[in-house]
Amino acid sequence: MSKNKSQSEEKDFANQMEELVAEAEQLELVKDKPSIAFLQALRPLVLGLEALSRVTAENTQKINQVQETVEAQSSMPVLISKLQGQMEQKGVLNQKLFDALHEELRGYKDNFLLDILQKPIIRDLITLYDDFSEMHRRLDLFSRQNNQPHSAVNEFLRHLGMSLDNAVSSVVEILARLDVVRMEASTGKLDKQKHRAVAVVEAVSAEENGDIIQSLKPCFVWRERIFRPEEVIIKKWSGPI
Repeated sequence: MSKNKSQSEEKDFANQMEELVAEAEQLELVKDKPSIAFLQALRPLVLGLEALSRVTAENTQKINQVQETVEAQSSMPVLISKLQGQMEQKGVLNQKLFDALHEELRGYKDNFLLDILQKPIIRDLITLYDDFSEMHRRLDLFSRQNNQPHSAVNEFLRHLGMSLDNAVSSVVEILARLDVVRMEASTGKLDKQKHRAVAVVEAVSAEENGDIIQSLKPCFVWRERIFRPEEVIIKKWSGPI
């Protein structure tokens, strides 16, 4: 391969020398053909020029490659920023989808727990609470109407009332373990979402319409959902508004 290349270079050199001699003859700069020694003296110069030309071409190609690489690298931050923005948008969307799915699954779980497993138990416990509370109310009323200090009957009624009070507290505690909370008695106006009017009395003015005057049974809430509304007595205005 090196031998062929050397022969090719010598052939090119000879051709170039012949062309130079021809031009010189036309210009009458030389009358005789140059000697072999003169041609050999010019050969390194021509080869040097050819090598310089090749090196210049290679350097130009390398400079172009470097420039292309620099231009590509200068566009990398923009590309990375764009990709990062797309990934962040996709992450936000995935998080929203995950939250929505989680909320929906929790709703299904809550409905299943309430309707299938806990609802019958909670309903029975609230009924038991109402019965104990009513018994305690009547016993307290009877004790006040038939107060006999230092009598065996009065002492028995007092202990029975304490037992009923403890039973009511136990039911409330069991309901709390099932995430059921007993709400305090309401005042103010009727709220149809929280209250259920079971009786009404005549109001003396339109401003009193819907006022709660007595709470009969408390409201019970299960995980921020009203399980049973509060039963109340309200005032109702029947005149012109």
